[in-house]
Amino acid sequence: MACDFESHRNAYNVEPDNVDVAITGYVEDRNKICRFYRTKYGCYRGSRCPDQHIEQDTSDTVLMDVSCDIKKKLPAIGSWILVKITTIYHPTRFWVHLPAGFENLTSQLIQSRSGKETSGEENLKEFNNMMNEMSKFYSKMFRRERSLIPPTEGELVVVKSQVDNRWYRGKVCEEKSNKVFFVDYGITEWTDRSNICPIIPQFLHLPSQCFECGMFNIAPKTQHWTDDSRQHFKSLIEGKILVCQIVSTGLDKMFVNLFDNAKGESRSVAEQMVESGHAEYEFKIQKPVEQKSL
Repeated sequence: MACDFESHRNAYNVEPDNVDVAITGYVEDRNKICRFYRTKYGCYRGSRCPDQHIEQDTSDTVLMDVSCDIKKKLPAIGSWILVKITTIYHPTRFWVHLPAGFENLTSQLIQSRSGKETSGEENLKEFNNMMNEMSKFYSKMFRRERSLIPPTEGELVVVKSQVDNRWYRGKVCEEKSNKVFFVDYGITEWTDRSNICPIIPQFLHLPSQCFECGMFNIAPKTQHWTDDSRQHFKSLIEGKILVCQIVSTGLDKMFVNLFDNAKGESRSVAEQMVESGHAEYEFKIQKPVEQKSL
């Protein structure tokens, strides 16, 4: 009797005549939901399935907004700043970094002469530290952090680039094709689902680092920008730090005038595009007429 009392079969869910007890030593819970019923082909056991076949009820479905953003402010209209081009599509759509921050050129000059770091230099150090920490974290924790749930359009994620195998912050543009926009560089890449991980809060403290821009008051001479005009524009600005005048802003985009001071003289990029025949002015700005003294 003592043996029967101490036996593992002496439990609430145990039935000695049950097949499950003979095989596993306990009775399996049969009140669970069938995991095959709502798949593409349904449950192969049909009415013989011991689990519950429950239809999906959408009446109480809660829609969760999983999209997020790392908002950034734009420089003030009329300000003059330094920019470095990161990605070029055409003259009215390209992305830039602000290597010296939001300060006007005058403030930057004063700070550099006094030996102080500009806000852009401080931000660059913080950004590089964040990128290094993010690379270390996801290189070690990649398998643990990878989610089984597909990312949603608009969701901020961390992406392993197929170009250099480094980790970057990204935003999902298309769910099915895994199209991701690299929010700190303005680059778009189609990647494999296995290269995408959810982003953790400690890598969201900095705003996105690139700014979308378009040249002010120039347009293509044909209906669209040609390959030649894109290449000429690229040759004028790629790899350079340029002086930028913010003319207007809208929908997180800046419309700017760019000036190249590399050869000791300030040359307008817009003027060079027009003079070379690759662009035209949308409207002509009339210069004030000088009045002659009598």
